[in-house]
Amino acid sequence: MKRFFAILTVVILTTTIASSQARIGMKAGNTLSNVYGDDVTNTDMRFGFHTGMFFQFGNDRVKYGLETLWNQKGFNSEYTYEVYDPLGGYYYIVSEDVTFTLNYLDVNNNLSIFVADPVSLNIGLQLGLFLGGNAEGETLDYDDVTALDLGINSGVTWWINDAINVEARYTLGLLDVPWESSVSFYNSAIQLSIGWAFVN
Repeated sequence: MKRFFAILTVVILTTTIASSQARIGMKAGNTLSNVYGDDVTNTDMRFGFHTGMFFQFGNDRVKYGLETLWNQKGFNSEYTYEVYDPLGGYYYIVSEDVTFTLNYLDVNNNLSIFVADPVSLNIGLQLGLFLGGNAEGETLDYDDVTALDLGINSGVTWWINDAINVEARYTLGLLDVPWESSVSFYNSAIQLSIGWAFVN
């Protein structure tokens, strides 16, 4: 967490010099995540959380934003396998639900176009650093999951007033989640958040 806030502080201080119309704030909310790809079957959305800070500057119609978020992603999957019963001499099918938790430090660069005074359409890029995870008690590390993730963001933000906003965002991952695996799949996430600009 110390490294998280150190990175954000450097970004904010560097950019603030170049702009006087700045918003600095905090945001938090829910992440509904899953994975997609040709090898994906029997997966469902996982409910997670995200929190962090944002910095935004620009004019009344177009603003550029930087964010640093801790983001909890992953997916739920159903595994089906056969178990042999030595007493009965036959196999039977067992289904088991497994939750995969993938924690990321996400840095977002977004362009916001205000189509109305309080409402903006947003698009940008997301760079994620994998921080670790687990699957039913088993630890996931860099031997299991690719260290970096790259994605495309799009969404909409409604500023309730000068300080408070709500946002809905979708992120499409572009890099393989598994590291050196025979299967291939990518992150997909919906974020619903509320933000508070303490400098505006």
